[in-house]
Amino acid sequence: MSEDRKSRTGSWRARCGIAVAVLVLSLHAGRAENTLDMAPDPDQSRAEYERVSKEITLSSERLAKLSADIATIKKDHASITAALIQSAMTEQKLGQDIEDIGARLEGLKGQEQKIRASLMARRDVLAEVLGALQRMGLNPPPAILVKPEDALSSVRSAILLGAVVPELRQQTDSLLADLKEQTRITASIEAERARLTAAVGDQTAEKKRLGMLLEAKQKLEADTQTQMAAEKQRSEALAAKAGSLKELIASLEAQADKSRKAADAAKAAEQKTASGDNTSAPAELASLPVPESNQLAAAVPFSALQGQIALPVTGRIKRRFGADDGNGAVMLG
Repeated sequence: MSEDRKSRTGSWRARCGIAVAVLVLSLHAGRAENTLDMAPDPDQSRAEYERVSKEITLSSERLAKLSADIATIKKDHASITAALIQSAMTEQKLGQDIEDIGARLEGLKGQEQKIRASLMARRDVLAEVLGALQRMGLNPPPAILVKPEDALSSVRSAILLGAVVPELRQQTDSLLADLKEQTRITASIEAERARLTAAVGDQTAEKKRLGMLLEAKQKLEADTQTQMAAEKQRSEALAAKAGSLKELIASLEAQADKSRKAADAAKAAEQKTASGDNTSAPAELASLPVPESNQLAAAVPFSALQGQIALPVTGRIKRRFGADDGNGAVMLG
């Protein structure tokens, strides 16, 4: 009878343990679901990771473009430097040309001074010739057939003009030649001076243009280097963010997988408990003993109840069992 009661008590305790285990698993699954609800959304994190990956790709493209721009700028810088070297060589050549032109100008000025001195020396002769011509125009010689008495004067005038005119023509031709040479030299001097001025102006403008171009290229290179450094920092930050998002996604997936496994285990335990209770609950409940709290006496040995049984009557205790009865004996009841 006691063995049957023990077996039924053990079965009841086993079912209670299963129920407690199911309850613990359910609570654990609930906590996992709450934790999963409070955790970041894996889909949102994955979308953020894809966005950051696209930004990293764009940043890499921008870095490549900036590198190409810097290479082009350095190439242009080399070309400008070569142009500046060529400009320095041209400036040196122009300096030599300027010295040569200066020497030629000095020679032309010397020739001009000689021609002017020659013209000054011939000024007296020219004045005499011009005076004679003026006098001949004011007092022309008389006609031979009109006044025979003036024949001697006419002959003298003819002799004088015949002697003077060839020399006058020769001096006039020489003077015209000198004037033409003077005009040519003056035009040559002006042309050389204009060419020198143009060469100096062109050289100054070219030097200024190359200087401004070099300054602009240097500024552009510095700005591009700054942009490239900023883009590198941004790319590194995006890479770090992508790594963190990747780790977060992996952690969320692992946590979600763990939570799903816990939920599946709890659900399986509930299903198992429910199926076991449906099959054995009626028979086991019918065979279970009445709980001891409903019995008049507990199912324990009587020797274990010493000091726990209520007294049959109320009143003041005079003597206890086994105590001296006052006559030399002990109380037996």
